[in-house]
Amino acid sequence: MSDQSRQDRLTEARKLLDASAFVSSNLLAEDMLAWARKLIEADVMEGDAEATWLSGELSTDYTGTPAEVEARHLDHLNASAAAGVIEAKFKLSLFLFDQGETSRAATLCQEAAEAGLPAAMWCHGLDLISGTARDRNEATGIDYIRRAAEQNVANAVKFMADTTALGQFGLTQDEAEGALWHRRLNSPQVYWI
Repeated sequence: MSDQSRQDRLTEARKLLDASAFVSSNLLAEDMLAWARKLIEADVMEGDAEATWLSGELSTDYTGTPAEVEARHLDHLNASAAAGVIEAKFKLSLFLFDQGETSRAATLCQEAAEAGLPAAMWCHGLDLISGTARDRNEATGIDYIRRAAEQNVANAVKFMADTTALGQFGLTQDEAEGALWHRRLNSPQVYWI
């Protein structure tokens, strides 16, 4: 199987996962998730880390107590992050941040941001601006946030609109550029995280 066809299957499975959240029928959602799992089944059997990660995200196994379900999900996140799956590193960073493990969370978020994951760029930029588990570096933080905004992360677009218009965090005040960023929020490609 070619790498392109593998990537196509992963992309299609991700789209099915995303779309399943917006259907009104649980049966239809289950069918969509089953279809997505079937698409990447061979890749999972071959041990592909990204497909294995996505397969876990497609899981509908909620057996056991809530603590057991969360523990299985956390094991899955840790294994996938250790295997180098960028999305898993970012999601694990969010979980760890909520648990107060800010140093490890910031490291994983930075790795995901450096790999180009837009949502991670947004969060890592905020970490740098605030000095959360990192040395404070506003210029580099703004650079990450700008890159996330350029890739349509609405939170970052809004941040750039406001900080540019007000001239905050070392940016020169430019109300016209702030207005351009603000208008970008109306784009259908922009998404909130």
